[in-house]
Amino acid sequence: MSRYQIVRPREPAGLGWLRLGSLLDPKTGTASFAWIHETALAQVISSVQIADLPRSGTPGPQWHVSVTDRSTPHPRRASPKQIALACCAFDMLAAEEDNHHPGNARHFWLPVDPSERVDCECKTDETVVAEPDGYRWTNPADGPCRGCELEKTMRASGMERPCPIHGAGADATSEGVRGP
Repeated sequence: MSRYQIVRPREPAGLGWLRLGSLLDPKTGTASFAWIHETALAQVISSVQIADLPRSGTPGPQWHVSVTDRSTPHPRRASPKQIALACCAFDMLAAEEDNHHPGNARHFWLPVDPSERVDCECKTDETVVAEPDGYRWTNPADGPCRGCELEKTMRASGMERPCPIHGAGADATSEGVRGP
């Protein structure tokens, strides 16, 4: 039995949250729970991920909450109001927003160990991309573009989503590599 199995995904406090279901990753045994707020239509997927911790770089448990707006037939990025509602309900106010692709979900991470709660190193050694709506994500300085990777994945599933950096009509801006 893994020493991390006692850490459970965050569940919402407060009224209006409906549990949609759960997913189990067969490779890791990680459980994720999907929730939606019945009036704000904020959808949350809450899980515990074993990922490199920001301070030590060693793998360890982190609470991960992703938030999307489900007020339309297709998911889109959550509004600041939906983010505040979700982060408060899931006790993620101290979490760091850390997005690694130009998708619809906004991702919040909180290491279980309080001593590991520092900014992710990706914000210092990767390029920060800012999209016109204010959404920020990181892209490797030396490596494949995550926006182009997402474009290929979306195209393969029959959807169009051009890379915000390299696709037609690209309007994202790169803030460059910020180092120590």
